[in-house]
Amino acid sequence: MSFSENMPVIIAVAVVGILLLVILVLAKPIRNHFEQFRLTRAIKRLGTASMNNIVISDGLDGHVFIEHLVLTPSHVLVVSVRRYPGAIFAAENMDMWAQVTDGGSYKFPNPLHEVEIAAAAVRSHVPDAAVSGIILFGRDSTFPKGKPDGVMQFSELARHPAPGRETPISEPVKKAWNRLLELKTAP
Repeated sequence: MSFSENMPVIIAVAVVGILLLVILVLAKPIRNHFEQFRLTRAIKRLGTASMNNIVISDGLDGHVFIEHLVLTPSHVLVVSVRRYPGAIFAAENMDMWAQVTDGGSYKFPNPLHEVEIAAAAVRSHVPDAAVSGIILFGRDSTFPKGKPDGVMQFSELARHPAPGRETPISEPVKKAWNRLLELKTAP
């Protein structure tokens, strides 16, 4: 067989090789994008409406960044996401939490403090409504020594009953949400 007779086979092998290389290079970004889509959809299921990436005044001299705000029938929920794979060792009263992976152990500040600061900032703008907060950890996180109150895992969201779009919202919470929408769109 000559080179020209093998040309279609060579081209087919080259195309397959290039496709495999593209898949290997793009697999993680595609997986991350899909995971972000699923996460956002799951957070929206916590309530009847949601807002993402909000910056509001903290009620003092600064501003607070809030990843997700969710309108539930009874309150406004502040949601902060942590994508820390591995074993997480945490407690409500610990200042530093630890993440243990195959690559080692890493300490990070207790994120419950951060979400409480964000919830307090929201409360300063909407004092008549109930406001609470949670930290949402990704599906690759485990809590071998127990999970503190105020912490949820992505896998728990599927078990959380979604309120219907027609679910009645208490009047103070509805007014609070409208106020937060105004703050989000204000320059």
